[in-house]
Amino acid sequence: MVCRLRDGAEAEKNCYRLLKPEAQCSINVRMRVFLLAILCLAFLSIFCCGCNVLYQLALFNHWVGHDEDDVDAPPFIGAWTDVALMSDSRAAVCDAIGTKIYVCGGEGATGALDTVVVYDTEADTWTPLSSLPAPTSGHVCVALDDKVYVFGDLGVSSVYDPASDLWTPVSAPQATSCAAAAVCGDKIYYFGGALPSGYTSSTTQIYDPLLDSWSLGATMPESRAGAFCQEVGGRVYVIGGYHNPPGGPIDSYTDTVFEYDPVADSWAVRTSSLTHPRAYGCCAVVGEKIVIIGGFDGNYPGLEYVEAYNPASNSCWLLREEPSARSFVCGAAVGTRVYVIGGKIGPASYTALTREFISP
Repeated sequence: MVCRLRDGAEAEKNCYRLLKPEAQCSINVRMRVFLLAILCLAFLSIFCCGCNVLYQLALFNHWVGHDEDDVDAPPFIGAWTDVALMSDSRAAVCDAIGTKIYVCGGEGATGALDTVVVYDTEADTWTPLSSLPAPTSGHVCVALDDKVYVFGDLGVSSVYDPASDLWTPVSAPQATSCAAAAVCGDKIYYFGGALPSGYTSSTTQIYDPLLDSWSLGATMPESRAGAFCQEVGGRVYVIGGYHNPPGGPIDSYTDTVFEYDPVADSWAVRTSSLTHPRAYGCCAVVGEKIVIIGGFDGNYPGLEYVEAYNPASNSCWLLREEPSARSFVCGAAVGTRVYVIGGKIGPASYTALTREFISP
């Protein structure tokens, strides 16, 4: 459009009146595009913030156990943190009393050990304690009534009192090495192990600390050594392990879960569906679930797999892998955290590595 000039200001005003509708249309288009961009950015910001809030809410619900049936909840698979190294490298056994974990004996580069150390999970420090009566490896360690019991394959069975820092001899079970043990009620249950012949045992032995005596329970469904073992809800679960009965099979690592009822003195086979057959690792109870870490399947340095077993649903699922594979490790739970200590990283190589696993 051409606007012919007439009398000065009047001509300019008339020209502006003619151009105004088109100018307004152009401005409106630009404003709409600008407003649409702002709305998109605002929506994305709210969406992302909302997703984060929803994720944190689902994570909280998962931790406190309220989302068992919520298939849409994002899974929390755990997190690993390095903490203070153990004072020496070894494959050992341990258990926790309160916030302290007692590591007793074990095997190092020089052979069986008698040294005992305690890890303070709050201070992240290690302290030496009174030694075992004799060097021992292939033993078990369990805590009951604020005391630590060690039953060894060399017949070195003792109880440690942290209050006095003293070891006292107790009755020994039938000699096996690499058995599994757990506390249920006021007794200690000791399962299987490797016999002096090298074959694996299927015996159940029950220790009464008040009487300082042993009795036999029902035989396990199958012999085991190096199994994972914990108590949940009044039942004891023997998980995985190594099976070597007379006549074979040799070097058979298992993926089974056996359930023992101490009241009925009976066994049941729960599942054969661990994510990986294994033995000689560690496990701990967190929130009525058993967290199973590391282990050995015949190959060094071992396994990095971490999984949880839920006795209530009889199901397993993978958690975050440990950053480095280890076997013959020990571990214990303090709250929702599992501490994994020491272990082997080769046929004759040991580590002092200690890690904290924040478990779902």
